[in-house]
Amino acid sequence: PFVHRVKFPKGRIVHAHSHPDDRTYTVLSVTWYKGWGNTYDTEKLTELHAGRFNTEHAGVPHIITKQDGEAVVQITGTGPTAVHYIDPAHAPRK
Repeated sequence: PFVHRVKFPKGRIVHAHSHPDDRTYTVLSVTWYKGWGNTYDTEKLTELHAGRFNTEHAGVPHIITKQDGEAVVQITGTGPTAVHYIDPAHAPRK
C-alpha cells in the first residue's frame, strides 16, 4: 500500500499518462481538474473540489491540471506503481 500527498501549483499540467495500478485521489484543498484520454482538452476537464474523491483504474490515460491556485491531493493505492506518459516527451526530466 502507498499514500502520496502532492501539492499541485497553479498552472501545472500533467499531460496524458496512466498507471499500472488502481488508485484513489482525494482532493484535500481547493479545486483540482482532471480529464480522461490521450490529449489535453480544457473543455473536457472535470472539477474536483476539496472533499471530493475519484477512483482511477489501472491503465486508464488521464490528464491533471491546476488552473487557479495551489491544490493538495492525496493519492492512495497498492503498488508497485509507475507513471507511463502517452507521449514520452511530456515526462519530467530527472
